[in-house]
Amino acid sequence: MGNHEDMLLANLDDYPSPYKQGRRELHAKSFFVNGGRATLASYGVATVRELPQDHLEFFKSLALSWEDDLRYYVHAGVKPGVPLAQQDHHDQLWIRGEFLSWTESFEKIHRARTYACRPGGGGQPLQPGLRRLRQWDIDRRGL
Repeated sequence: MGNHEDMLLANLDDYPSPYKQGRRELHAKSFFVNGGRATLASYGVATVRELPQDHLEFFKSLALSWEDDLRYYVHAGVKPGVPLAQQDHHDQLWIRGEFLSWTESFEKIHRARTYACRPGGGGQPLQPGLRRLRQWDIDRRGL
């Protein structure tokens, strides 16, 4: 799951959001200024609740993270110094500077989809040496 799906789902009463009410409302509103209006228009609907039920169920089924024996996959990153099992929902979707500037080792290699790569730039990092010890940023095209 990425932050845009999280913002979309915050608009549904039946989605068990990990956020307190004020932050949940902020996420719900943020969806509309972060591509949500275009998303709804592409479906020909006016509200998130009008999206096809099977699509909403798909969004709800997305995992926040996934891991194998060597790697931990997450949308944004993880909070340095916090064990993977104790990572915060918000950090895994939104963390930036603290994760990207961390120079120590992590428990596993982290693969995070990130805006640190130039759009359409073939995965070329905006900053030289962005790939660091046990941290690997990937662009929107995948691994």
